[in-house]
Amino acid sequence: MAVLKHRNLVSLVGVTEDPDGTFYLVTEYLQTGSLLNYLRSRGRTLITHRDLLSFATDVVQGLVYMEDKGFVHCDIAARNVLLTDAQPLPVAKLGDFGLACHVCSQNASMTTSASSGGITGSQPGTTAPTPSAWSNSPSIYSGNPVCVENIARIPIKWTAPESVRTRIFTPKSDVWSFGILLWELYSYGRLPYPRLLTNQVLKFLESGERMGIPEDCPPSIYGLMMRTWKEDPSHRPSFAQIQMDLASFCTKSSGPVPPAPRPGRQQSLSGLSRGSSDDLYDSLQDEVCVGYVPPPIPAY
Repeated sequence: MAVLKHRNLVSLVGVTEDPDGTFYLVTEYLQTGSLLNYLRSRGRTLITHRDLLSFATDVVQGLVYMEDKGFVHCDIAARNVLLTDAQPLPVAKLGDFGLACHVCSQNASMTTSASSGGITGSQPGTTAPTPSAWSNSPSIYSGNPVCVENIARIPIKWTAPESVRTRIFTPKSDVWSFGILLWELYSYGRLPYPRLLTNQVLKFLESGERMGIPEDCPPSIYGLMMRTWKEDPSHRPSFAQIQMDLASFCTKSSGPVPPAPRPGRQQSLSGLSRGSSDDLYDSLQDEVCVGYVPPPIPAY
Protein backbone atom coordinates (compact mmCIF):
# COMPACT_ATOMS: atom_id res chain seq x y z
CA MET A 1 0.00 0.00 0.00
CA ALA A 2 2.87 2.37 0.75
CA VAL A 3 4.01 2.26 -2.89
CA LEU A 4 0.63 3.51 -4.15
CA LYS A 5 0.54 7.31 -4.13
CA HIS A 6 -2.29 8.97 -6.05
CA ARG A 7 -4.80 11.74 -5.29
CA ASN A 8 -7.67 9.26 -5.76
CA LEU A 9 -6.30 6.56 -3.45
CA VAL A 10 -6.43 6.74 0.35
CA SER A 11 -2.88 7.43 1.57
CA LEU A 12 -0.99 5.34 4.10
CA VAL A 13 0.36 7.50 6.94
CA GLY A 14 2.09 4.83 9.00
CA VAL A 15 1.91 1.54 10.87
CA THR A 16 1.49 0.99 14.60
CA GLU A 17 1.80 -2.12 16.77
CA ASP A 18 -0.10 -3.04 19.92
CA PRO A 19 1.70 -4.65 22.87
CA ASP A 20 0.04 -7.94 21.90
CA GLY A 21 1.74 -7.81 18.49
CA THR A 22 -1.28 -6.70 16.47
CA PHE A 23 -0.40 -4.32 13.63
CA TYR A 24 -2.64 -1.47 12.49
CA LEU A 25 -2.44 0.69 9.39
CA VAL A 26 -2.84 4.44 9.89
CA THR A 27 -4.37 6.18 6.86
CA GLU A 28 -5.33 9.75 6.08
CA TYR A 29 -8.55 10.92 7.73
CA LEU A 30 -11.43 11.69 5.37
CA GLN A 31 -14.14 13.26 7.46
CA THR A 32 -16.96 13.20 4.90
CA GLY A 33 -17.06 9.43 5.21
CA SER A 34 -17.93 6.79 2.64
CA LEU A 35 -19.41 7.36 -0.79
CA LEU A 36 -22.16 4.88 0.09
CA ASN A 37 -23.37 6.91 3.07
CA TYR A 38 -23.05 10.13 1.06
CA LEU A 39 -25.31 8.75 -1.69
CA ARG A 40 -27.89 7.40 0.73
CA SER A 41 -28.05 10.48 2.94
CA ARG A 42 -28.39 13.00 0.10
CA GLY A 43 -30.11 11.13 -2.72
CA ARG A 44 -31.11 12.41 -6.14
CA THR A 45 -32.53 15.67 -4.80
CA LEU A 46 -29.06 16.91 -3.80
CA ILE A 47 -26.67 14.95 -6.03
CA THR A 48 -26.64 15.73 -9.75
CA HIS A 49 -25.66 13.46 -12.63
CA ARG A 50 -22.56 15.59 -13.08
CA ASP A 51 -21.64 14.90 -9.44
CA LEU A 52 -22.02 11.16 -10.05
CA LEU A 53 -19.78 11.38 -13.11
CA SER A 54 -17.20 13.24 -11.05
CA PHE A 55 -17.14 10.52 -8.39
CA ALA A 56 -16.92 7.78 -11.03
CA THR A 57 -14.07 9.60 -12.76
CA ASP A 58 -12.18 10.02 -9.48
CA VAL A 59 -12.38 6.30 -8.75
CA VAL A 60 -11.41 5.19 -12.26
CA GLN A 61 -8.38 7.51 -12.23
CA GLY A 62 -7.16 5.72 -9.11
CA LEU A 63 -7.80 2.36 -10.77
CA VAL A 64 -5.94 3.33 -13.95
CA TYR A 65 -2.97 4.13 -11.70
CA MET A 66 -3.29 0.85 -9.77
CA GLU A 67 -3.48 -1.19 -12.97
CA ASP A 68 -0.43 0.62 -14.34
CA LYS A 69 1.47 -0.27 -11.14
CA GLY A 70 0.40 -3.91 -11.41
CA PHE A 71 -2.13 -4.09 -8.57
CA VAL A 72 -5.62 -5.57 -8.40
CA HIS A 73 -7.96 -4.15 -5.74
CA CYS A 74 -10.41 -7.11 -5.49
CA ASP A 75 -12.99 -5.23 -3.39
CA ILE A 76 -14.24 -2.21 -5.35
CA ALA A 77 -17.53 -0.94 -3.88
CA ALA A 78 -19.12 2.33 -2.80
CA ARG A 79 -18.56 1.39 0.85
CA ASN A 80 -14.81 1.34 0.17
CA VAL A 81 -14.66 4.79 -1.44
CA LEU A 82 -14.04 7.69 0.96
CA LEU A 83 -14.66 11.38 0.34
CA THR A 84 -12.67 14.50 1.17
CA ASP A 85 -14.33 17.63 2.52
CA ALA A 86 -13.42 19.64 -0.59
CA GLN A 87 -15.98 22.18 -1.78
CA PRO A 88 -18.17 22.46 -3.76
CA LEU A 89 -17.84 18.70 -4.34
CA PRO A 90 -15.82 16.15 -2.37
CA VAL A 91 -13.02 14.23 -4.08
CA ALA A 92 -13.47 10.45 -4.09
CA LYS A 93 -10.60 8.21 -2.96
CA LEU A 94 -10.57 4.44 -3.21
CA GLY A 95 -9.54 2.76 0.03
CA ASP A 96 -9.74 -0.55 1.92
CA PHE A 97 -6.82 -2.39 0.32
CA GLY A 98 -7.25 -5.41 2.60
CA LEU A 99 -7.86 -7.78 -0.33
CA ALA A 100 -5.60 -6.05 -2.87
CA CYS A 101 -2.63 -7.87 -4.34
CA HIS A 102 0.12 -7.53 -6.89
CA VAL A 103 -0.62 -9.35 -10.13
CA CYS A 104 1.87 -11.78 -11.58
CA SER A 105 2.25 -14.13 -14.51
CA GLN A 106 0.56 -17.52 -14.41
CA ASN A 107 3.85 -19.37 -13.86
CA ALA A 108 4.89 -17.09 -11.01
CA SER A 109 4.24 -17.59 -7.34
CA MET A 110 1.55 -15.36 -5.93
CA THR A 111 1.17 -13.54 -2.66
CA THR A 112 -2.19 -12.30 -1.47
CA SER A 113 -3.25 -9.87 1.19
CA ALA A 114 -5.31 -12.53 2.93
CA SER A 115 -2.20 -14.45 3.91
CA SER A 116 0.12 -11.53 4.52
CA GLY A 117 -2.09 -8.76 5.89
CA GLY A 118 -1.88 -6.24 3.06
CA ILE A 119 -0.74 -5.44 -0.45
CA THR A 120 2.34 -7.42 -1.37
CA GLY A 121 4.46 -8.35 -4.31
CA SER A 122 5.23 -11.76 -5.73
CA GLN A 123 7.23 -13.98 -3.40
CA PRO A 124 8.29 -17.61 -3.65
CA GLY A 125 6.54 -20.32 -1.72
CA THR A 126 3.02 -18.88 -1.80
CA THR A 127 -0.18 -20.49 -2.96
CA ALA A 128 -0.90 -20.63 -6.68
CA PRO A 129 -3.80 -22.14 -8.62
CA THR A 130 -3.61 -25.63 -10.02
CA PRO A 131 -3.21 -26.11 -13.77
CA SER A 132 -6.83 -27.31 -13.88
CA ALA A 133 -7.94 -23.89 -12.65
CA TRP A 134 -6.48 -22.39 -15.82
CA SER A 135 -7.72 -25.10 -18.17
CA ASN A 136 -11.29 -24.69 -17.00
CA SER A 137 -11.41 -21.18 -18.46
CA PRO A 138 -8.47 -20.71 -20.84
CA SER A 139 -10.02 -17.70 -22.60
CA ILE A 140 -10.24 -15.90 -19.27
CA TYR A 141 -6.74 -16.40 -17.91
CA SER A 142 -4.47 -17.17 -20.85
CA GLY A 143 -1.74 -14.55 -21.00
CA ASN A 144 -3.33 -12.33 -18.38
CA PRO A 145 -1.71 -11.24 -15.10
CA VAL A 146 -3.53 -12.77 -12.16
CA CYS A 147 -3.57 -13.04 -8.40
CA VAL A 148 -5.19 -15.61 -6.15
CA GLU A 149 -7.00 -14.71 -2.94
CA ASN A 150 -6.89 -17.37 -0.22
CA ILE A 151 -9.99 -16.04 1.52
CA ALA A 152 -12.94 -17.99 2.85
CA ARG A 153 -15.61 -15.44 1.90
CA ILE A 154 -15.82 -12.85 -0.84
CA PRO A 155 -18.29 -10.00 -1.55
CA ILE A 156 -20.42 -11.98 -4.01
CA LYS A 157 -22.60 -9.13 -5.28
CA TRP A 158 -19.58 -7.05 -6.30
CA THR A 159 -17.35 -9.84 -7.62
CA ALA A 160 -16.97 -11.07 -11.21
CA PRO A 161 -18.47 -14.56 -11.72
CA GLU A 162 -15.17 -16.13 -12.74
CA SER A 163 -13.56 -14.83 -9.54
CA VAL A 164 -16.44 -16.10 -7.40
CA ARG A 165 -15.92 -19.58 -8.86
CA THR A 166 -12.11 -19.72 -8.70
CA ARG A 167 -10.90 -16.90 -6.39
CA ILE A 168 -8.63 -15.85 -9.26
CA PHE A 169 -8.60 -12.08 -9.76
CA THR A 170 -7.36 -10.00 -12.70
CA PRO A 171 -7.64 -6.35 -13.75
CA LYS A 172 -10.72 -7.42 -15.73
CA SER A 173 -12.44 -8.72 -12.60
CA ASP A 174 -11.83 -5.29 -11.09
CA VAL A 175 -13.53 -3.81 -14.18
CA TRP A 176 -16.63 -5.90 -13.43
CA SER A 177 -16.67 -4.62 -9.85
CA PHE A 178 -16.33 -1.04 -11.08
CA GLY A 179 -19.48 -1.61 -13.13
CA ILE A 180 -21.28 -2.61 -9.93
CA LEU A 181 -19.96 0.58 -8.30
CA LEU A 182 -21.40 2.58 -11.22
CA TRP A 183 -24.76 0.92 -10.58
CA GLU A 184 -24.51 1.86 -6.90
CA LEU A 185 -23.79 5.46 -7.88
CA TYR A 186 -26.75 5.80 -10.22
CA SER A 187 -29.13 4.02 -7.86
CA TYR A 188 -28.01 6.37 -5.06
CA GLY A 189 -26.68 3.66 -2.80
CA ARG A 190 -29.06 0.76 -3.34
CA LEU A 191 -27.75 -2.71 -2.59
CA PRO A 192 -26.91 -4.48 -5.89
CA TYR A 193 -29.34 -7.20 -7.04
CA PRO A 194 -31.95 -5.94 -4.56
CA ARG A 195 -34.45 -8.68 -5.39
CA LEU A 196 -31.95 -11.52 -5.13
CA LEU A 197 -30.43 -13.35 -2.19
CA THR A 198 -26.67 -13.51 -2.29
CA ASN A 199 -26.67 -17.24 -3.03
CA GLN A 200 -28.89 -16.63 -6.08
CA VAL A 201 -26.61 -14.14 -7.79
CA LEU A 202 -24.16 -16.49 -9.50
CA LYS A 203 -26.92 -18.57 -11.13
CA PHE A 204 -28.66 -15.35 -12.22
CA LEU A 205 -25.50 -14.13 -13.94
CA GLU A 206 -24.60 -17.47 -15.50
CA SER A 207 -28.06 -17.56 -17.12
CA GLY A 208 -27.13 -14.38 -18.99
CA GLU A 209 -29.12 -11.98 -16.83
CA ARG A 210 -27.87 -8.60 -15.66
CA MET A 211 -29.19 -5.85 -13.39
CA GLY A 212 -31.62 -3.44 -14.97
CA ILE A 213 -31.04 0.25 -15.53
CA PRO A 214 -31.44 2.50 -12.48
CA GLU A 215 -34.17 5.12 -12.67
CA ASP A 216 -33.13 8.17 -14.73
CA CYS A 217 -29.70 6.70 -15.46
CA PRO A 218 -28.35 7.97 -18.82
CA PRO A 219 -28.35 5.25 -21.51
CA SER A 220 -24.65 5.86 -22.15
CA ILE A 221 -23.79 5.09 -18.52
CA TYR A 222 -25.92 1.95 -18.50
CA GLY A 223 -24.28 0.86 -21.74
CA LEU A 224 -20.90 1.22 -20.03
CA MET A 225 -22.14 -0.87 -17.09
CA MET A 226 -23.23 -3.61 -19.48
CA ARG A 227 -19.82 -3.62 -21.18
CA THR A 228 -18.10 -4.08 -17.82
CA TRP A 229 -20.39 -7.06 -17.17
CA LYS A 230 -19.44 -9.05 -20.27
CA GLU A 231 -19.18 -12.74 -19.46
CA ASP A 232 -15.82 -13.04 -21.23
CA PRO A 233 -13.35 -10.81 -19.34
CA SER A 234 -11.37 -10.17 -22.53
CA HIS A 235 -14.44 -8.37 -23.92
CA ARG A 236 -14.61 -5.93 -21.01
CA PRO A 237 -13.06 -2.47 -21.45
CA SER A 238 -9.82 -1.48 -19.75
CA PHE A 239 -9.83 1.20 -17.07
CA ALA A 240 -8.10 3.53 -19.54
CA GLN A 241 -10.99 3.03 -21.96
CA ILE A 242 -13.52 3.60 -19.19
CA GLN A 243 -11.73 6.82 -18.24
CA MET A 244 -12.00 8.07 -21.82
CA ASP A 245 -15.69 7.14 -21.96
CA LEU A 246 -16.43 9.01 -18.74
CA ALA A 247 -14.55 12.07 -20.01
CA SER A 248 -16.72 11.98 -23.11
CA PHE A 249 -19.89 11.66 -21.04
CA CYS A 250 -18.84 14.66 -18.92
CA THR A 251 -18.93 16.90 -21.98
CA LYS A 252 -22.47 15.75 -22.76
CA SER A 253 -23.96 15.73 -19.27
CA SER A 254 -26.10 18.86 -19.59
CA GLY A 255 -29.81 18.87 -20.38
CA PRO A 256 -32.58 16.35 -19.67
CA VAL A 257 -31.86 12.65 -19.71
CA PRO A 258 -33.82 10.70 -22.35
CA PRO A 259 -35.47 7.42 -21.35
CA ALA A 260 -33.20 4.42 -21.79
CA PRO A 261 -34.25 1.29 -23.69
CA ARG A 262 -34.36 -1.83 -21.56
CA PRO A 263 -32.64 -4.95 -22.88
CA GLY A 264 -34.61 -8.15 -23.20
CA ARG A 265 -32.66 -10.04 -20.54
CA GLN A 266 -32.29 -8.11 -17.30
CA GLN A 267 -33.50 -8.07 -13.76
CA SER A 268 -36.70 -6.09 -13.28
CA LEU A 269 -36.05 -3.13 -11.02
CA SER A 270 -39.21 -1.07 -11.43
CA GLY A 271 -39.57 1.58 -8.75
CA LEU A 272 -35.86 1.29 -8.02
CA SER A 273 -35.58 4.60 -6.21
CA ARG A 274 -39.17 4.86 -5.02
CA GLY A 275 -38.98 2.23 -2.30
CA SER A 276 -39.40 2.78 1.39
CA SER A 277 -36.64 4.25 3.49
CA ASP A 278 -36.10 0.76 4.89
CA ASP A 279 -35.37 -0.47 1.36
CA LEU A 280 -33.03 2.44 0.70
CA TYR A 281 -31.04 1.79 3.85
CA ASP A 282 -30.68 -1.97 3.37
CA SER A 283 -28.08 -3.30 5.76
CA LEU A 284 -24.87 -4.47 4.14
CA GLN A 285 -23.85 -6.52 7.13
CA ASP A 286 -25.68 -9.70 6.12
CA GLU A 287 -25.43 -9.24 2.36
CA VAL A 288 -21.81 -8.51 1.58
CA CYS A 289 -20.14 -11.87 2.05
CA VAL A 290 -22.77 -14.47 2.89
CA GLY A 291 -24.00 -17.07 0.44
CA TYR A 292 -21.91 -18.97 -2.06
CA VAL A 293 -18.44 -19.86 -0.84
CA PRO A 294 -16.22 -21.50 -3.47
CA PRO A 295 -14.34 -24.68 -2.60
CA PRO A 296 -10.63 -24.40 -1.74
CA ILE A 297 -8.15 -24.38 -4.62
CA PRO A 298 -5.40 -26.87 -3.83
CA ALA A 299 -1.80 -25.70 -4.07
CA TYR A 300 0.88 -27.45 -6.05
